[in-house]
Amino acid sequence: MDEKQSPTKSIRIDLGGGKLDQNKTDRYKRYIGENYNPADYWVVELTPLPGVSLVCDIGQELPFRNDSIDELVCIHVLEHVNDLKGLMRELHRVLKTGGILRIWAPHCFSPIAFGDSTHVRFFTFETLLQFDKRNQGSYYYDFHFDFIGSQIQVFRRWYKPRLWDKFLEKLININQRKGERFLKILPYKEWEVYTVLKKVEA
Repeated sequence: MDEKQSPTKSIRIDLGGGKLDQNKTDRYKRYIGENYNPADYWVVELTPLPGVSLVCDIGQELPFRNDSIDELVCIHVLEHVNDLKGLMRELHRVLKTGGILRIWAPHCFSPIAFGDSTHVRFFTFETLLQFDKRNQGSYYYDFHFDFIGSQIQVFRRWYKPRLWDKFLEKLININQRKGERFLKILPYKEWEVYTVLKKVEA
């Protein structure tokens, strides 16, 4: 793929998607849905692993045109990024107006947030809310998304949630602030945050 070219067969990007194998496919179906098809996504990764479409450092400028991508997926990627502001600006640049950014990251009260030595930041249900212009802290940024919403959920990498898990998720997300405090004392599985942002006109 030439520098600064957008994908010709798809306008959906899996950022930092890693190795394509059956384990990843099964995992992504738990995240994105049973209709997930790896062929629908360009996988952008730092290392030339099987299934990777484009090798580049996502901490640098992304090799896509402005306003060229319909959907970006970041599954357990942003917790590894030192310059979150810089990367979010790049994601904003390459997304089309109305384009969707889907982010999954470990919740800060979960052991998985601290168990990986490559993690450099931690997330709550409202961490990415500052990128919404309506947020009082949005003045930190010269670009903005619409914050569509977030959900605290059971960590799904190697785990298929059961009925009880789904009930707990609903309970915790009724009042996310109180639910988040409950996670501190809940002797339970790992938790993560799923956030959806949309690019809007400036």
